[in-house]
Amino acid sequence: MVNEAPSFEGKTPHQMTWPEYIDLPGSVQALFDIHEFPTYIVLDRNGVIQMRQSGYDIEIGAQLEEAINKALKKPYSPEVQQGTATKGQN
Repeated sequence: MVNEAPSFEGKTPHQMTWPEYIDLPGSVQALFDIHEFPTYIVLDRNGVIQMRQSGYDIEIGAQLEEAINKALKKPYSPEVQQGTATKGQN
């Protein structure tokens, strides 16, 4: 079970407006084969991985924004099997 983390709103200069979760049992970590922190993964509407970045990079904010915007432009395809994340083309 993935548990919701306590809110950090107002406690950081960064305006994080999305929900964050703590993966106590490690099920999400295992599903996405995460071994480094931080790891950023952007999925498109079909559950296909469009970006994966492990570690910190000074450009990560711009890279994430670009990947998210690109993923949001991709149409939903019911032919793609839901529930499994697969590696996509960037």
